[in-house]
Amino acid sequence: MSIKRKLLIIFIVLFVSSLFFSVSIYLSLENYKSAIKTVDVANTIDLRVIERRIVADDYVLSQVDRAKIQWFTLQKNLKAFVSQNQELFKTQEEKNLVRGISAKFQESDDTFSQIVALYEQQNSASPDTMMQYKKTRLSSELTFKMQETIALSKKLADINALEAQDAQNQMIFLFSLASFFFLFLLILILTLIWRTIVRPISKMQKGTQVIASGNLDFRMGITSRDEIGELAQSFDIMTAQLKRSHEGLENTVKERTASLDLKVQELGIEKEKAEKISAKDDAIFTSLGDGLIVTDEVGTIQRINAAALKLLGFKNEDDLLHKDFCRVITAQNEHGKEMEDSQRPITLAFTEKRLISERLFYGKKDGTMLPVSVTISPVIFDGKSIGAIDIFRDITYERAVDQMK
Repeated sequence: MSIKRKLLIIFIVLFVSSLFFSVSIYLSLENYKSAIKTVDVANTIDLRVIERRIVADDYVLSQVDRAKIQWFTLQKNLKAFVSQNQELFKTQEEKNLVRGISAKFQESDDTFSQIVALYEQQNSASPDTMMQYKKTRLSSELTFKMQETIALSKKLADINALEAQDAQNQMIFLFSLASFFFLFLLILILTLIWRTIVRPISKMQKGTQVIASGNLDFRMGITSRDEIGELAQSFDIMTAQLKRSHEGLENTVKERTASLDLKVQELGIEKEKAEKISAKDDAIFTSLGDGLIVTDEVGTIQRINAAALKLLGFKNEDDLLHKDFCRVITAQNEHGKEMEDSQRPITLAFTEKRLISERLFYGKKDGTMLPVSVTISPVIFDGKSIGAIDIFRDITYERAVDQMK
């Protein structure tokens, strides 16, 4: 099976398991939240029922209007609260308890109303034994009914607390199960990656080092049916072919070595001739009486002879080498007017690709102007100007003679 397919299967398993656990945990969390809300409602009902009992006892003992008003207000609010939240109770047992609590609310409300009516009647008439008996009986009946209500609300709160605990345990179980599952899946993936990718690649790396050291008989020995196995087999085939090529190359090298030695001897002779010609050219360049400057295709000075340095008043050729000809050597025409770069002979020689001869003035290092006769020839190769040769000589004496005529 190819690595690509293995990774695809791993991705699908991860996706499906993540989706399953995400939905399960979400539903468990919603169930837990609902259980907590139901517990809060049940506890609230239980607390209000107890509060109702306290208010009833207060009225029976003191007969104050405040306690009566508080009873009816609590009764009304408690009935409304139970009615609004009764849909939270899902099981049949919880529904029966809620219905029982509502029925006890009504019974205790009727009994409390009778007690209120009896106390009001007592205030408007003289008390007798029968009225006192009724008061005692109704008070006991109210206490009993309220005790029953408290027991029902307590049972409802306990049931919902157990359900909330079960929901919490279920959620913890799902979290633990998901953690263990993904930990197992992670170990499985790491093992698979180690066996199918890391270990074969490490073996191939060591194999390449062995082959690089010159052992062309080494073979990878990886036979897995995936991309790395195919790569290792291709590498073994390449090593075998390289060994055959190497053996053939050794024979070829031996044959070529003798021919190469002969050519080296011939090149040595040619080099000696070239050095003699170069020495001759250097001697001519140095001993030339006229100034000579050689530039490249952009007008940068590459060579300058001693005569040119002397005519221009320079002592060191480094002052001019590798600098722009038009910047370091100024020029004026015969009338003493500064020449622009486009008018200078070297520029014309480049653009027109022909020999240019003119008389002009070159600026010396000390700022004076030297009258010269200039001949500039472009160096043409393959139809392009690759440089220029500027030969100039001092015509100060000739100008003086011309002026005397």
